[in-house]
Amino acid sequence: MGRSGLYSIPLAGLKNGIHHYNYNVDDTFFMNYPSSQIDECNVYIDLSFEKKNRLFILVFEISGTITTDCDRCGESFDLPLFSRQELFVKQGEQKVEEPNEDDVVWISEAETILELDDMIYEFVHLSLPVARRHPDLSESTPGCDPENLKYFDTDTNNDSIDPRWDALNKLNKE
Repeated sequence: MGRSGLYSIPLAGLKNGIHHYNYNVDDTFFMNYPSSQIDECNVYIDLSFEKKNRLFILVFEISGTITTDCDRCGESFDLPLFSRQELFVKQGEQKVEEPNEDDVVWISEAETILELDDMIYEFVHLSLPVARRHPDLSESTPGCDPENLKYFDTDTNNDSIDPRWDALNKLNKE
């Protein structure tokens, strides 16, 4: 989708072997993707690109931060990202008998440029944790703003039972 040209590798004339590329990804990159979960970020990508005959092995080392809202308190914070993703790109026609593999992409032998925009988009999103919370300050102290946390009911030692459950339990025993 992106196709900015900033995140691409020219394949024509590239010798077999390992090549390294570095990319900085910021907010403007994700503006090209309307469904992106990322608005503010500063992400660094170290790409190891190994070229073989009709096969490319790409290893994306992703690090940096995104600004997101905490799932616990709702406050915005910088969430660190660290991820390593590997992808195989094969040139040629995909063989029908080969099963579809999630980590293999096929491109035409006529391709002279490998566009990385969509790969970067997907791999940065795969780096996002399911739960996004402020890091805890200590084992029992959340990193969230204490003023916000006081509005949440954290009293788990309350032994009183909701009377509606008593009525349901009576029905269950009958």
